[in-house]
Amino acid sequence: MHENSIRDETIDVITNADDVEPEYEIIENGSKKGKRKLVHKRGFQYTIKKQRGEDYTYWRCVKRGKDQPCPVAVTQRGDNFQEGEKECCPKYLYAVSPKSCRGSISSDNRINSRVNRSGKVPFYFLLLELYGEAKNIPLIARLLSEGKMERINKKRYSKLNGKLFKAWEDYNNRVMTTTQLLRACASLYGLTTK
Repeated sequence: MHENSIRDETIDVITNADDVEPEYEIIENGSKKGKRKLVHKRGFQYTIKKQRGEDYTYWRCVKRGKDQPCPVAVTQRGDNFQEGEKECCPKYLYAVSPKSCRGSISSDNRINSRVNRSGKVPFYFLLLELYGEAKNIPLIARLLSEGKMERINKKRYSKLNGKLFKAWEDYNNRVMTTTQLLRACASLYGLTTK
C-alpha cells in the first residue's frame, strides 16, 4: 500500500536570468563627496579606491575610517562584480589607543572648570558656553586634519597605553577572559572592582 496524500507537491519553478534582481547598483553622486557609490542588495556600500580606464574599478568598503580600514573590496570589470575573500566583520577586534577620547574628555573638563566654579550652573549659561565651543569646531577639525594639533604623549600615557595593549593582546590570544580584561582595565584607570 502506498500513501499519496502525505507526499509534498513538487514545485517546478525555473527562474529566468532576466528576473533575478542585480546584486550591485551604482549610484551616481551617492557618496558624501559627490562621487559614485556601489551598493550591494544586502546593504553593503563601497566607494571607488582605484579606477583604471572604463573597464576596471576597485571598490572599497565605507564602514570604517582610515585608522582601521575595512578589508572588504569588490573588483568590477565591465558589468561583472567580484567580491574579495575578506569578510566585513573581522574575527577579532583591533585595540585602539584612547588618545582620541582623551581630547574630548579634556575639553569637557575645560568647560566644567570654566563654568562650574560656584555650585550649580544655570542651563542657559551652560548653553551659551557650549555654543561658543561649537563655533570653534570647524577650526579644530581643520587643524586636526592638517596634523597641527597632534598631542604629545607623555611618559605616563605611553606606559598606560602599553599596559592596555598588552592586556588586549592577552585577551585576543585567549590567555585572559573578558572579566579579567575588564578588571585589568579598571585597575589601570584606578577604578575599584568588587
